[in-house]
Amino acid sequence: MADAGSTYPERAVLGDVPPVGFYPYMQNRNPDRGPEDVPLPATLRACMDYLVKCRGTNGGADRRFTYTYFMGTTGAAFRLSWKEGWHDDNCAAWLASNDILAVFRRGFAAAGDEAEIICGAEQGKGSFRDRVVETIAERGRPIIAHGVVGPPEEAIIAGYDDDGDVVIGWSHFQDHEPHASEGEFEPNGMFRKRDWVEDTWDLMLFDDPIELPPIEDVSRDALAWALEIMRTPLTYGDRHNGIAAFDAWAAQLLRDEDFETDDMSVLWRRFSPHDDNV
Repeated sequence: MADAGSTYPERAVLGDVPPVGFYPYMQNRNPDRGPEDVPLPATLRACMDYLVKCRGTNGGADRRFTYTYFMGTTGAAFRLSWKEGWHDDNCAAWLASNDILAVFRRGFAAAGDEAEIICGAEQGKGSFRDRVVETIAERGRPIIAHGVVGPPEEAIIAGYDDDGDVVIGWSHFQDHEPHASEGEFEPNGMFRKRDWVEDTWDLMLFDDPIELPPIEDVSRDALAWALEIMRTPLTYGDRHNGIAAFDAWAAQLLRDEDFETDDMSVLWRRFSPHDDNV
């Protein structure tokens, strides 16, 4: 039941927001799409597919919003990170720079938007539910959030139910155990997640569109950003970064003692960060 005095419906879903997911699962949902396995550019692409249609705009500026475009403009295509040991977050896009928000600001700017980022660690999570309800029901815009389902990678919140106690959307991890068992699913395949606030790190909200610079300027800026990423040898004080990460990664692979076990769970924890960086 909706809260007394609420101006918003109990449930609202932007059902036409397209899915994201790892390639094998996306083949079942949309076999015409190629692999889009990096969550940040994939979620930006999907959200812009939806927003461009809603805004009724057309032309070359809109057609640029592809997965590869966002791979380049965010810098995700040029990242490489290796912290000594075996860490699953080595592949996280935001670790490419000491400015943790840089890749997100660049991604939204390349989409012709200026994101409002609500970070739970800094501002608290108390407003998450209200902001989701308002953004979906009143503004009709999807939200990119970290976490929600699975690890703190980018996911899309495209709807809510039970006055915001449940969120609805797409995540690369919704098809994977144990995350697939955390909630239910909508008829169109979107996840449904109750008690979602504590599993959500932040919300990134699309603001009003801004004028896009010429593609030549965007490309030059992206190439300069790529060089900065690749030439920054260390981020956050302990993460070998860019070109320098290759040496640290290779040195880790030469540690034979890390592989002297028959425990497949241990070996998988070695393989997974390696495979993600590959």
